[in-house]
Amino acid sequence: MTQQTQQSTTMDTQMLSQLMKTTPIPSVLLQRIPNLPPNVNTWTQIFGLMTSGQLNQSYAPIIRQAYSVHLQMLQKQHAQKIQ
Repeated sequence: MTQQTQQSTTMDTQMLSQLMKTTPIPSVLLQRIPNLPPNVNTWTQIFGLMTSGQLNQSYAPIIRQAYSVHLQMLQKQHAQKIQ
């Protein structure tokens, strides 16, 4: 891998990480997470609720799966923009 390719990949990873923190989660994914308070729609908010104990730790696998699906969606959108 060239240095330019590594820098591009690092930038893409950082950009996707930032997007995951700030992009609203699609409602179809939010509906999978039980007992989610109204108006919670970002991963930053959800992780805050998990950390503070306001969401049951037993929801972690569901949240992990929804996060993974959302990440894949954003990766596909990003790849389409590049092409």
